[in-house]
Amino acid sequence: MTLLELESVDLGLPVGTLRLSLYDEETQEPLTPASAVPVWTEILAALFGSQAYSLDFFSQTRRVGDFCAGHGIPCCMLAGERCLSVASPGAESLAQLAQRFYGDLFGGRAGNGASADPDLERDLSHRGVDAYAGALERYTAMAVIELYDGQVIVFSDRLTTADLARQLQPIAARHNLRMKM
Repeated sequence: MTLLELESVDLGLPVGTLRLSLYDEETQEPLTPASAVPVWTEILAALFGSQAYSLDFFSQTRRVGDFCAGHGIPCCMLAGERCLSVASPGAESLAQLAQRFYGDLFGGRAGNGASADPDLERDLSHRGVDAYAGALERYTAMAVIELYDGQVIVFSDRLTTADLARQLQPIAARHNLRMKM
């Protein structure tokens, strides 16, 4: 059985922090990409909802840019090619990105002009995901995405564990996941 665990964690930040973990309940190991990507794709789409959002890539941006160009996924190289942003990818593009960059750490941000934030983008190019700490209050939600490690850390002052569980329940049912809070 696959377990989707939602846990509120205290990182001492000005907004709430939720950890989503997806793993095999018996082995306690993250799922293989083939099993995990369809689930994570739906979870990320549900997390960001219908609002504008961006995925931010901080490493190997040329590789990400080449992949996006080859798959017709619009992207924007930021801050001297040290950060690349993909604005509101559709479901198919999101699945392609999750599959191809399953082993990479990347981030996501939703709301409040997620597609254009020059100050954050400049900071992302120097500090990677740590730059999110200074921008948390400007966004509806931000996330550190580590699919290979079976987790997504969500920062939001608007989402509670119960809210997120309600949003994810249909996904859990579709993929036969056991949810634990």
